[in-house]
Parts: sequence; C-alpha cells; structure tokens
Amino acid sequence: MLSSVTKAGTKLTELSVKYGPAWFFVIQVLGTISYWLIFLALISFDLDMNKVALYFKLPTSLASAANTFAGRMAVAFALNRFLSPLRLMLSLFIVPRLADRLNAVLVPFWNRTRAMFGASGHVPVDKSASPTTHAPPPPSIDAIKASIVQETVRLRVNTAKSQARSEM
Repeated sequence: MLSSVTKAGTKLTELSVKYGPAWFFVIQVLGTISYWLIFLALISFDLDMNKVALYFKLPTSLASAANTFAGRMAVAFALNRFLSPLRLMLSLFIVPRLADRLNAVLVPFWNRTRAMFGASGHVPVDKSASPTTHAPPPPSIDAIKASIVQETVRLRVNTAKSQARSEM
C-alpha cells in the first residue's frame, strides 16, 4: 500500500513541478468552491440529519450535533474531503489548459510574497540604499519548482518515517 501512495505522491509532485503555482491555485479554488456549494446545499435543502444517521447507522447524538450550523459546516467539510478525488480529476482537466495564463499572473505574485517573508533565493534589500535602488529580480519559475520539489520530498520522507514508526 505504501508503494501505491508513494507512486501517487510522485505523480502529484511531478504535476506540481510541471504546472507550478497554477496547480496549487486551481486545487485550492476548486476545494473552496466545492465546500461552499456543499454547505449551501445542506442549508438550502434543510436535510434532516437524524434520517441520515439512521440510514448509515450512526449514533443519534452525532445526528443532533450535525443539525446545528457548525455541525452542517463539519458535514460539508467531510463531504468535501470525500469528493477530493473528483476535484483532483477536474484539476487534471483544467490545469493543463490554463497553466500558462495563470502562471503569468501567479508567478510574479508568488515571487513577491516569498521575498516579503524572506524566502531563500532572494537577496535581502539593503535598507541603507537610496530609494531609487531596486531589489534584485525574483527567482525563475525553475527555482520555484525546485523548491516545491524539495519541500514535497521532505514531507514525503517524514510521512514515510512516521508511518514506519507507527507500524512497529
């Protein structure tokens, strides 16, 4: 099972490197839209959670908690997580078609944000310099992609280590 998870993680890493910030942007936008649509549907249709709990043989205390506003938000979150494979497939369809146009807008923003928070790859601006001195150019898309890959690999290694520890 770990090998299939690793293969899927490798494929997602390749996609994030290939499409850059556009990949992350589309995934986040689709996730946010789907969450709010699910939440609004739960509110609009006024679904009786007691009947749902009976159908799935869940405790009635869980159903009564889900009938509250916050409970419906939690149900929307769970359904949103459940639907994430569909969003991933939709992302695989959308991103290749929009990546160039999105990255034209997102990469400069990404670089400015990284520079603002002191990310590596940027030379700090000399505060004593004259106001006409400009900051160095932001890193290239290849440098951004390389940093994404490094972070993804680091996270995957840490996840594999923690799973190995939990299996012991």
